[in-house]
Amino acid sequence: MNNEAMWNIFLGGLSRTAKTHYKLRRTCSKCDKPIIDVSRFGLCRGCKVKERTYKKGESREHKALKLLAKHFLREQGFNEINEEYLIDQKRVDVVGISGDKIIAIECGGSLERKLRHIVGRVDKLYILPYGATKPFLWDGHSQVCQFCGHMI
Repeated sequence: MNNEAMWNIFLGGLSRTAKTHYKLRRTCSKCDKPIIDVSRFGLCRGCKVKERTYKKGESREHKALKLLAKHFLREQGFNEINEEYLIDQKRVDVVGISGDKIIAIECGGSLERKLRHIVGRVDKLYILPYGATKPFLWDGHSQVCQFCGHMI
């Protein structure tokens, strides 16, 4: 029996969808996990998510704001400066730590409930809106645009 005949016997009892999926079986081009590649990306689900996240990333404007925030914290005398710092499951763009003093800077827009959550856990919370060169101190009462970070 030749290869074509064995293939037809094997696929004979399967549904049309199962036949299609079986014919598309491959291994991921990045991690070599077996996959059924219906979309023909050549990547498993995990590698597709990593690829999408890597390509999406941050905008140039947001990265520039983070650099300005780091510069501001260095001027304030902070040596330990962290990006994307977690404070109670909330990610803060830039945080400066000096002894027991913590200052957080949120770059660009941010949700107000996130800001209210963070403000009680740090000594000071600054917001650096798009287009600004210096951050302003957020008191917890004023409203901020969630898209650009400017005061409303």
